[in-house]
Amino acid sequence: MATGGTDDILEFTELAAEIEQMEREVEVRRHLFDIYKSDLEKERVAKSAVGGNVPSSERVASAFRKPIILPDVFDGQGKWKDYLQHFLSCADINGWSNGEKARFLGARLKGQAHEVYVDLSLSDKRDFDVIVRAFNQHFEPDALISVRKAALKNRVAAEGESLTSLCSSIRRDVIDAYPNVNRNAQDELAMDYFISALRDRDIRIAVRRGAPKTLPEALNLALEIEAIDRAEGVIRQKKAVFTVDTKGQEDFALRISK
Repeated sequence: MATGGTDDILEFTELAAEIEQMEREVEVRRHLFDIYKSDLEKERVAKSAVGGNVPSSERVASAFRKPIILPDVFDGQGKWKDYLQHFLSCADINGWSNGEKARFLGARLKGQAHEVYVDLSLSDKRDFDVIVRAFNQHFEPDALISVRKAALKNRVAAEGESLTSLCSSIRRDVIDAYPNVNRNAQDELAMDYFISALRDRDIRIAVRRGAPKTLPEALNLALEIEAIDRAEGVIRQKKAVFTVDTKGQEDFALRISK
């Protein structure tokens, strides 16, 4: 009986999840239909980014093509940058154009994030890049970016923090503090901040002398130096123990001889 009850609960849970997924898809399609209907009222022919005319039949097919995977909903509480990467990954899997990304993003917002979206003009809501810039400014304001840059300059590895963890943390912080800088420049900045954040002065100097070109190179060099330093420490400790032990044996032999 207990097993049957558990099975019923699992079946009910799965059914509820399926219903929730269907409701989400209906919500998305309703939103897309409203936008599509608005487009038809304002212009008879949609012009693509490269210039030609897009037949209305293709626009209908594009608007109602079922996504392979739907992005999560964003309510403005989590990190916008993290959500944007998640959304772009889903958009890539679904093969969405910029216009489709704009429409689907609008359908996956709620709460504070949806309020920001609602304040945009109709033309801005159709431009994915404009939406992203608006959200960047709202959720990642310049003042916050300045604070993050200052925190990076004062960053020092915490007691017991591993070099790998320090490297990953600084890499993420640099991306947040320098969102408009290209990948190569971000990597170079992260490498400099990583080296400066090393607690051990000798390791820090040795890494700089090694002249790494990238963040991974700096991390690998720091790990190698740290491993060598630890090995040398073990050897020194063993030598100290051996010296004390030898001295003790000599004292014992001297007492016996007397």
